[in-house]
Amino acid sequence: MKRSLLLSLITTLFLFEVTTYAQNSRKPPVIICPASYISSNLRIPAPPNFLENVANARTASSENAHIIVTYHGFDDNPEAQEAFQYAVDIWASILHSDVPIYLDAKFSDLGSGVLGSAGTTLLLKDFDGAPNDSTWFNIALAEKIAGKDLNIPGEPDISASFSSTANWYLGTDGNTPSSQHDFVTVVLHEIGHGLGFFALDSFDDSNNSGTRNPGAYDNYIINGNGTMIYELPNNSTELGDFLTSSNLFINSPSTVSLNGGFKAKIYAPSTYNSGSSISHWDDNTFDGTQNALMTHAIATGESIHDPGPNMMGLFTDMGWINTRLKHHNKLIVNSLTDAIPISVTITTDTTLTMEQPVLHYSYDDFVSQTDQMLNDDGNGTYSFSIPNPGVVSTLKYYISGVTDALGRGYTAPSNGAFRYTTLIRNESPTSLPYTLADGGDFETPSDFEQVSLKGDVQIWQQGIPGNTLNTPSSGTQVWKTNLNKNISQPSSDYASALISPMFDMSDTTADYNLQFDLSMDVDVPAMGFSVFYSIDGGSNWLELGKPDDPRGVNWMNSTENYLLFESGNAWIKDNTDDMPQTVSYNLSDIIGDGESEVYFALVASVTNAYNDEVYDFDGIMIDNFEITKSDPKATFYVDTTKINFPNKAVQFTYISKGAQTFNWDFGDGESSSEKNPAHSYGSGGIYNVALTITYPTGSDTYTLGSAIKVIEARGSTYTLDDGGNMESNFDDFLVDNISGTPFELGESSIEGKNGTASGTHAWVTGIDSTEYEDRSEAYLYTPLFDFSLFGSYEFSFKANYSLEEGWDGFIVEYTLNNGETWEQLDPENRDGWYDKTGEDNEEQGWPAIPLFTGTTNGDFVLKTTDLSDFSGMGKIGFRFHFKSDYASVDVGVAIDDVELVGPTPGPGVPDFTFEGNTGCDGQVVTFTNVSTGSITSLEWDFGANASPATATGGGPIQVIYSGSVLSASSVKLTVESPENGVQSITKTDIISTAPLHEASFTEEVVNGNTAQSKLTASNGDAFQWYLRDEPIEGATEQTYVTDVKGFYSVDVDIDGCVVNSGRINIITSVDQKALENKASIYPNPANNKFRINLSNEYLGDVLVEMYNMNGALTYSGSFYKESRNSEFEVTTNGFMDGVYLIKLQFADRIETTRLILEK
Repeated sequence: MKRSLLLSLITTLFLFEVTTYAQNSRKPPVIICPASYISSNLRIPAPPNFLENVANARTASSENAHIIVTYHGFDDNPEAQEAFQYAVDIWASILHSDVPIYLDAKFSDLGSGVLGSAGTTLLLKDFDGAPNDSTWFNIALAEKIAGKDLNIPGEPDISASFSSTANWYLGTDGNTPSSQHDFVTVVLHEIGHGLGFFALDSFDDSNNSGTRNPGAYDNYIINGNGTMIYELPNNSTELGDFLTSSNLFINSPSTVSLNGGFKAKIYAPSTYNSGSSISHWDDNTFDGTQNALMTHAIATGESIHDPGPNMMGLFTDMGWINTRLKHHNKLIVNSLTDAIPISVTITTDTTLTMEQPVLHYSYDDFVSQTDQMLNDDGNGTYSFSIPNPGVVSTLKYYISGVTDALGRGYTAPSNGAFRYTTLIRNESPTSLPYTLADGGDFETPSDFEQVSLKGDVQIWQQGIPGNTLNTPSSGTQVWKTNLNKNISQPSSDYASALISPMFDMSDTTADYNLQFDLSMDVDVPAMGFSVFYSIDGGSNWLELGKPDDPRGVNWMNSTENYLLFESGNAWIKDNTDDMPQTVSYNLSDIIGDGESEVYFALVASVTNAYNDEVYDFDGIMIDNFEITKSDPKATFYVDTTKINFPNKAVQFTYISKGAQTFNWDFGDGESSSEKNPAHSYGSGGIYNVALTITYPTGSDTYTLGSAIKVIEARGSTYTLDDGGNMESNFDDFLVDNISGTPFELGESSIEGKNGTASGTHAWVTGIDSTEYEDRSEAYLYTPLFDFSLFGSYEFSFKANYSLEEGWDGFIVEYTLNNGETWEQLDPENRDGWYDKTGEDNEEQGWPAIPLFTGTTNGDFVLKTTDLSDFSGMGKIGFRFHFKSDYASVDVGVAIDDVELVGPTPGPGVPDFTFEGNTGCDGQVVTFTNVSTGSITSLEWDFGANASPATATGGGPIQVIYSGSVLSASSVKLTVESPENGVQSITKTDIISTAPLHEASFTEEVVNGNTAQSKLTASNGDAFQWYLRDEPIEGATEQTYVTDVKGFYSVDVDIDGCVVNSGRINIITSVDQKALENKASIYPNPANNKFRINLSNEYLGDVLVEMYNMNGALTYSGSFYKESRNSEFEVTTNGFMDGVYLIKLQFADRIETTRLILEK
């Protein structure tokens, strides 16, 4: 593959992705494709089986994987969608997966020089069936191996964006013209990255150190001396030298076999290229071969419709060809007589050389064991029933005996060192309530039992706590993750559960509530804690609730993936200074029609993905576990946003059991007798909501104070006295504090956010806090303002802040649809508005957008923005959005004196301005409304030859005038005002256009060797001459005589239509001796740039062109030589190594020299 389309792999990663599943996850790298234009005629067709199926219209039947594409922006270019789908179908015919792969494809203008980007949306490790412990896999491959969705079903697994303005060849026949990029080839390449062809390693050029991460691709990287990447110390210069050695290979067994017995070389230049290094095949080795698709550049003209054997060999070993042993481990068997059934189903994409699954089980932690061949039940299913030992005990087991044709052995669990665990119990359901005296205080031998869920680690201990967490809620004993020592970094991830007794919740008329005291001393994100439940005697488990669940109190605080068992929500950080915090959850919803075999599992999980110091913490402590049972209660929650808008429905949900009647009081004079009603509030305010229920033996009432916050609606002007100074109408501004440091109303004395702009109140992030917390997020909502009047609007506020510059900050957002969606307001850095574009840190804080950040040096600074473009849009809401990242913190922000200045009330007086009203046929004229008064509608009539002919709204409106209007057009603006009705204004003879014409000029040497030229323009009414695109003062005649060399052009005006001739290089000197070239290029050989030194008497423009040895133009530019010795620098990033021809053109001379590029 020729080096023209650079495929850039961004390695800003190692952050965790938000999801609701158990496996560890992180944000993946993104692939970006900038464009270049070196041509190649390489032709590699699609795989023969695929082409045969296409020829016989059997594309769908050729699928071995189902790739579902959601297309955005392709409606106007169905050929692009067809070519994209063709590339998708090639991959679908090659891959094997029972789980659909979802791909999100966007086709839009990405700006000049960018062809597209693509990549996996998520990286996962330690999922069900993962073949390598603590190894990161892209989401599509992880789901293929696990045999199930591991993110939200239907959520994109691969995301791709491609330029709609690039010069694409959109055919599927591979006959790509030399000047175009083959769309199918580029899409195939980018999907290949999304499917797993990328490294997670990175290089820091500030200290020449390298960082490695265990990825499914990375684990096969080796150098020519036989050193594997994981054998080198992490974050070291030794690893940095390794990554830039030009001597790296992939040594996966299948790749080596398909590459003629040799390791496959990857692109690892001595100058690390974060856009390409490590994540592509080596160009010099594989360009022009059947493996060219994944080299690091795609040329114009070439078409490569087959991934190639080396890539498919690597994909085979990574897991795209795989065997899965599917087994469900039952955690609890509550019987001392029933046999324990074990069943496994084997599915494979390849040939199995051994399919004789053996069950290995033990009741004494494998001091002794029994090995039992499983019975073949057909269709890949095998089973055996383990004899019950007849006593309370712990069963451990695993399954082996499966090998594929590549020599890969498979076990269940997939990590052969791990074991399944089943608790053999003999218990009757425990009646509720379950109190401290019943065993919930953990002071007596516990009814609770721990079990390993992953990693064969049992971390829970009952007893007297020591170390940091050493204060029980009651008595002297607790359950804790290690009573007296820190967690310590494990060799691999593990999860351990504390299993409760079995509880009887068969009474469907009762209210049940779980609570316990939780203490945590952990470092995010090394450890997580969550609660699960089973209603079928311990066979299947579900997570109890979700973060900030309205059915709970203090219930979980993160959706990040730190757990290794069934789900991914958790408590990951405690804010109680290591002291116990009571957490609770209403259980009424989980019992359905009554359950008599309910278990709870308290799960602690630890990942090994971080540095040692992250594990220097005590862990998790549990005490005072209780489940209450009571008569039905009138408890409910509000299932909507914390901040509501007028006339939008608010949903109320009853969460207890057993009620017969319901009486809701919504606090605004309205009521309902429904169980789960929805209600709309017509006006702003803060409302208390009460519910009264009745049940057979009584009644209950519950009042939720300040349950509903509805934004106030204000007018088109909002002054300090209206409430903008925060001294009155306090309900005008509402806060939604998400996490960390909140917005509070008052006055702070902390320098950096101290004082107010006026009065004694401002909205401050933590009035008494010297610093805001990391990972804080809070919103401050303004009233809903009325923009229905047309005219000028200005929004302003004053702020005093000291924030970690570029990382922490706040923005202003607006909504046009009552909070359904929000957009950043006026995202521009300028004096009096945003300070600086933030660092690209979206996963932990802000993306690279303009922010209010840094410091105002202790002063309240005025911030203003013109919102006149919003005029006529009705009700618009605003909010201040504050956020801090994971790391350093600062003082915070105080916001005061919010104002909106709208149109001045009064009778409507229509008026407008216009710009660009004279010119050529097709002239664009811009009309802007400058009417005054209270105006509710505007209608425009733009007269003859206008497109559009009419319009409504305040504009600015751009209108195209065609034909020879010649001052004959009139424009009318009609406005309507509630004060004086309909008014209009007409302006005549304001548009003047003339037919389009051509402009040119000729050159004539007028004084021989005196270096003068006479330039003569084509006929016209007026003229303006230019040298190097700058107007020449006084040069306004049809002719112009000059002795200055350079690029000239001329404007020719006929009837007001001005046309430029275009630039022509004028050579005024004929003194060849003075032009004698003394040119040099250095350095030569060059790396990423070189300089041209030109020494002679010539002054003027110099054209520089660069050609490769195939004769293709690779660079074109120019510079103005303004002295005898002049230099010009050329950057060659992305150019292939080799010999190039440099051509310099000046005066009437052409000089050439050679350049060698070595990288």
